[in-house]
Amino acid sequence: MAGDAGLLRCGGTDWRCGAQHVYQGASHLSRVSLDSTLLGSFAVAEAAYDGPSVARPDHVKTLRAHQEVLGDVGGEADQAVSSFTVMEERSAVTLVVVRCSFGT
Repeated sequence: MAGDAGLLRCGGTDWRCGAQHVYQGASHLSRVSLDSTLLGSFAVAEAAYDGPSVARPDHVKTLRAHQEVLGDVGGEADQAVSSFTVMEERSAVTLVVVRCSFGT
């Protein structure tokens, strides 16, 4: 089996970077205040304002769940790189031992 530990490590870094971006977005969304006159100061605009205000906590919760998944995948990639590297090192040692024993 062939694998590229560097590429897998890079992918894990990208996933964790994505998790950080999602975290920052969720944090910003949870802190920002929505102005009730954002869409205008007439009845229809004020009624439309309620939608984003009510939905915001759910969006923040969803973003935090996505952040956790992205971070977990990045961590799993790191574990896969470590396992793969150890397996490759053991295989290389075994191959050297087998070649030496057949050479005698």
